Amino acid sequence: MSDWTLITVTYNSRDDLTAHWVDAEPRDFHWIVVDNGSTDGTVELARELADLCLVNSANTGFAAANNLGLEHVDTTFVGFANPDVRVGSGWQAPLEQTIGRTGGLVVPQLVYPDGREQPSTRGLPYFSSKIRNRLSPESERGRAYARTGHTVPTYIAWAMGAGVCARTDVFRDLGGWNDDYFLYYEDHEIGLRAWQQGLTVAVDPRARWTHSWQRATSRLDVSAWRREFGSMKTFFRAHPEFLVAPRSRRGEARRLARRGYGALHDNLWCPVPTE
Repeated sequence: MSDWTLITVTYNSRDDLTAHWVDAEPRDFHWIVVDNGSTDGTVELARELADLCLVNSANTGFAAANNLGLEHVDTTFVGFANPDVRVGSGWQAPLEQTIGRTGGLVVPQLVYPDGREQPSTRGLPYFSSKIRNRLSPESERGRAYARTGHTVPTYIAWAMGAGVCARTDVFRDLGGWNDDYFLYYEDHEIGLRAWQQGLTVAVDPRARWTHSWQRATSRLDVSAWRREFGSMKTFFRAHPEFLVAPRSRRGEARRLARRGYGALHDNLWCPVPTE
């Protein structure tokens, strides 16, 4: 058994657990499922599959549930994996190596079930960049914000919360996930908070997790959009420096340095040093 624990938050996720975890390769890591009040049989299945299943009586949100799971971790390394993720094998060693080099958060490269890379690694979350990513993700500016094609471990601003890893003590010292966010934008926030606290965030493309991404806000789902806008409001209130992009890189550097992001500005999209 490796020195890893993965935490998965579920909410009416029986189908996802069945598709991604029931017939998965034999696990060589500890697995904790935290359920947020499912009514579809998720809890019963999770109790069969996981090493530990914690059950909330109501939906406390993604961040709060992850933090509950974190309280029960006693391994050196922790990772957070969505129920629609298949982690496979062979990912621990490269992630441990990059975590050892950086000391911060490290994420695997997420891929679609057909093997294509997902744009799961992100740059500076300016409001205009996020809008462009939604409206024209294949444009030059869209691809500059949500990148794929990394060939070596690379520094990023933040990553999609479907897969995030670190040393357990580092994640706890960081303060865990911010439960001011019920759903959406908690992954932006924890990446930026890591940089502000002197840590780094990097992707290691040698570790690849399959993610059957089903973004609820890509369709007409009123409750999902309401949560997205609520979290967006919370995020930009806390991080007004990302509401409007500066006109020059020099102005950007000054602004980000004042907010504690000097290292992020200097290292964004740069390879992680090998020594």
